[in-house]
Amino acid sequence: MTGTQSNRSGIGTRVIVFAGGSLQMQEKTCSESGITQSTPRLHFGLKDYTNVDSLILYWPSGIRQKVGATGANQIVTILEDGPNVGVEYSRNQNSSPEAFTLRNFPNPFNPTTRIKYTLPSKSYVSLKIFNLKGELKRTLVEGEVGPGDQSVQWDGSDESGRMVPAGIYLCQLKSESSIKSIRMLFLK
Repeated sequence: MTGTQSNRSGIGTRVIVFAGGSLQMQEKTCSESGITQSTPRLHFGLKDYTNVDSLILYWPSGIRQKVGATGANQIVTILEDGPNVGVEYSRNQNSSPEAFTLRNFPNPFNPTTRIKYTLPSKSYVSLKIFNLKGELKRTLVEGEVGPGDQSVQWDGSDESGRMVPAGIYLCQLKSESSIKSIRMLFLK
């Protein structure tokens, strides 16, 4: 994403992806330059869907853009330009754009969400759920995990088995060399 009327990196832009009757939402939280533990690209886990029905972007400037249908496994570059949408597609042959990934589906969710992550090599990892106050709600994974695609389901319960309140939660994946976090919206 490249901002022209809001910030150049598009930080704060909310992106909603519609695919196969489901939707996912993410917000861009970092830029291409500087020191960061996040990636400037947004990656949506589309399960078995081969097409994206549409993308809607809400830029910090207040502009709302809609991008029509496209295939899955593509890198889509979008230029903020008022009612005109500049879009560039490039084929991504890999199933994930980077070696260390974290995503969940569906998002928003009720009552469960599947959290998928990819590790480049065998590593000791922790996968934890926090509320927006930074309080630990649940540890889903803690231990050594092999390389490749992994998956775990969260049912919206805390460590004692009680359902957490509806709201935004942070899912943090930490390995020996990397940290990645995503936001998840739990609806009731």
